[in-house]
Amino acid sequence: MPDSQSNHLPASLVAHTQPGGSTGGSVFSETHGSVFIENPHHDGPGCTPTVVGDRLYALGVSGDVVCLQASDGKLLWRKSLVGDFGGAVPQWGYHESPLVDGDRVIVTPGGKDATLVALDRSSGATVWKAQVPDGDNAAYASAIVAEVGDRRQYIQFLARGVVGISATGGKFLWRYDGPANSWGINCSAPLFHDNAVFAASAYNHGGGLAEIKPVSGGGFTATQVYFTPKMRSHHGGMVLVNDHLYGFDEMYLTCIEFKTGTVKWADRSVGKGSVTYADGHLYARSERGPIALVEATPEQYIEKGRFDQPDRTNKPAWAYPVVAGGRLYLRDQDTLLCYNVRAAKP
Repeated sequence: MPDSQSNHLPASLVAHTQPGGSTGGSVFSETHGSVFIENPHHDGPGCTPTVVGDRLYALGVSGDVVCLQASDGKLLWRKSLVGDFGGAVPQWGYHESPLVDGDRVIVTPGGKDATLVALDRSSGATVWKAQVPDGDNAAYASAIVAEVGDRRQYIQFLARGVVGISATGGKFLWRYDGPANSWGINCSAPLFHDNAVFAASAYNHGGGLAEIKPVSGGGFTATQVYFTPKMRSHHGGMVLVNDHLYGFDEMYLTCIEFKTGTVKWADRSVGKGSVTYADGHLYARSERGPIALVEATPEQYIEKGRFDQPDRTNKPAWAYPVVAGGRLYLRDQDTLLCYNVRAAKP
């Protein structure tokens, strides 16, 4: 984005820390794009980078997509969702983690002419541009990949609804508008299972499941199965475990049967936050600081333990918890904490 725009300043920082290391020392830092200052309370990056092999793909809040060499941060290529594809920066900036699928990188400029685009992940060259009828703006969710019948497609939650785009050529396939709130602030990535997609948003809205079916002539239909006001997922994400969906319905960590929308349990002891899954358990992180370990079962809320995050800032902690290699990683603004969560040896 041009530096002359009032809500952008030069330089945002991508930092790569040593995974699995004991010290968390920095491997590199690299300046790219611009800092978004429309909201002075949330001026940092809004999404995580995607790492595949020796390449790192990142999207800045102003729409700069970069490919970096993961070992040292060397810039390999750059694209602008606004300058190159006519995208419009959402109210709070771009907040999408790039989807890497094979040799392609999928990102969402928004707009009528290039709602989604596929880029060659080696060179950044444009593979295709997807045109959604009547256009639609980017929201804040990340795209997912799914197989319906024999058609591979990318599913994305845009400002006005969920859409399916053919992985081959970028053809628009279907849309489902039920889960989108009236503000276009749709943040949690959709979930796909057994030819059905679930998406949800907050602001007194909820979530819905649509069945995706192929029809003659190569088209698809998206038919709503149910809508529930009991999954008002803001930006804490959702996970699917054994046909049950877990996420935050505003203040309540909630379990829902994926196919029916039946609420199995809801508990507000953690408070509003984000969730991830590993080894039969949910890691539920409150935006206020507490982190709880909860058994991933539809039977009832079973908490195995919790702790309060040290070194808390005075801002809500919105970054998702990450579990990898037996370690739990928590980011809070410019602080990264790492915990050993491996099971004790007998």
